Amino acid sequence: MERIPIIIAEVSSSYFSVARYSGGATIQGELYIYHPERDILVKGDWDKYYHRLQWEDFLNAVKSGQKPTLPKKVKTKKQEQKNITPSLFD
Repeated sequence: MERIPIIIAEVSSSYFSVARYSGGATIQGELYIYHPERDILVKGDWDKYYHRLQWEDFLNAVKSGQKPTLPKKVKTKKQEQKNITPSLFD
C-alpha cells in the first residue's frame, strides 16, 4: 500500500516550487496547501490541524498518522451577535 505524504518540506528548492506562486498544488489527486512561513505543503485535510495545533503537536500527529480531536472553538460575543438576525415580523 502506497503512503501519501501529509507534509512536503523544503518546497522552494524542490520540484514542487511552483506551488509557492499558486498557494498550493494537486499532487497525485490530493490537494496540498502551501505555507510560506515554514516552506511546506500540507495535505488539504490536515490543514486545519496545522493551524490549530502547536507545531510539535502537529508533527507528532503526522508521525502517528492519527488526526487528533481538536478543542472546540469558543465563540466570541461578536460571533454570537452575527448569528442573531433581526426579524421584520417581531
